[in-house]
Amino acid sequence: MNKKTLCTLLIAGVLFACLSGIIFAEDYVYYGTVMPVNPARSLGGVALKPNGDIYYVTFANPDSALGYISNAIPGCLTSTYSADIITTESAFTDGGRGLNDVELDADGNIYISGTGATAASTVLKKFSAAPAHAQVWTSNDIRHNGIAIISADVLAIAEAWNRISWKKTSDGTAEGTAFVSGGTSYGRSLAFNSQNNDIYVGRNGDNKLSALKVFSGGSSSNLSGYALALDEQLPTLGVQTAFGVATQALDYDEINNQLIAADVQDQGSIDLLQGVRIYDITGTGATTVFTQAQYFDGTAIPGRTLQYLNVYGVSYAQIGGVDYIAIGASTGTEFVIDILSRGGASVGTWDLY
Repeated sequence: MNKKTLCTLLIAGVLFACLSGIIFAEDYVYYGTVMPVNPARSLGGVALKPNGDIYYVTFANPDSALGYISNAIPGCLTSTYSADIITTESAFTDGGRGLNDVELDADGNIYISGTGATAASTVLKKFSAAPAHAQVWTSNDIRHNGIAIISADVLAIAEAWNRISWKKTSDGTAEGTAFVSGGTSYGRSLAFNSQNNDIYVGRNGDNKLSALKVFSGGSSSNLSGYALALDEQLPTLGVQTAFGVATQALDYDEINNQLIAADVQDQGSIDLLQGVRIYDITGTGATTVFTQAQYFDGTAIPGRTLQYLNVYGVSYAQIGGVDYIAIGASTGTEFVIDILSRGGASVGTWDLY
């Protein structure tokens, strides 16, 4: 069979599949890498803005910082991006503390959270959108790790144990019911399913390898309606030690209804896989099923042969009709923010031709 005939058959097959409603799953491929200001400082969360900018935080005791990378996409392909520090947080005087999470609202405002040994040394702050990046408010009345925006008015907080509490995005004060609780400790991060109002809690520690629980039944206007629906999901992604580690990064892709989850380094067992896992979601509440669609461990990145040493942050955004994921990770020698893409030209897709 000559090449012309083969191409004709392939095109005909694709057209038939499209007309028949058959959808081919497409994997993410490596797009590029942007570097934080100080690649020697451990990363916390990352947040990918719909215009291609990236915010990130570092988990680095008194040197923990909120960083900003403008023009990350497509700048990481041409090294024309600009990386700056917005603020450094000196509240973390105890070892093994720092900023865990960063979130963006629809207006580009930035929220950061970081865990301390007590509520007083825990950080929760809001900053205005670029270019001002001015601090709007600060709150430190509860210990917590991760945050998620569930509406223009409500910020959900993953407290250090098994609780979700709520804050007003306007001023950082308490909102609605005090908290909801249930399931296994320790809640590290949050992701909000905007299609069905479920809240996913990324957790590790408590001597279990499971990494997720699901709260359902509520909404931003009915916070007291939330209750634990599923516990101990994604059974190999977590950390099987007594207290786990500071982050268990999650994000939700509302366009494709997928959960993006970090598979973190587990110091407590022989589980040696570290990377990012992407799950298709079906159902809601107690009927939710997570089906893995892709696993990415960093070994496909040009110039690297080893998997990620650890993953600290993940963030999804669709930019110009293309799906992107930002991954805050350690390569073993430095901390990087890798970008994956799906549905558009990238470094990796050229390898297919």
